[in-house]
Amino acid sequence: MTMPHENIPFDTMPWQDKAPGLRVKSVLRGTMRIRLVEFGLDFVEPGWCDTGHVGYVVSGRFQVAFEDGIRTFKAGDGLHIAPDTPHRHHATDAVATVFLVESFG
Repeated sequence: MTMPHENIPFDTMPWQDKAPGLRVKSVLRGTMRIRLVEFGLDFVEPGWCDTGHVGYVVSGRFQVAFEDGIRTFKAGDGLHIAPDTPHRHHATDAVATVFLVESFG
């Protein structure tokens, strides 16, 4: 059973390698996925992502390519990408760390 409030101990969770240049710490809470994501320079997104994201850039800098152009996000920036908006992530620093929340369902 999920508690109505809790700490998520990202500092003690192990990183999971998901792809070259992509590491993740992730928890699921109901229909929410809460993640700390590291994008490295060698990460290449295999296709367009259409998942919606709300997040905060913890460190580094990365770009998101949309069908109509590219936006750059840097440490301290918040971000909102609406669901069903095709996009691709790409780090422009050695490592960009991003806190993301996604809703499913």
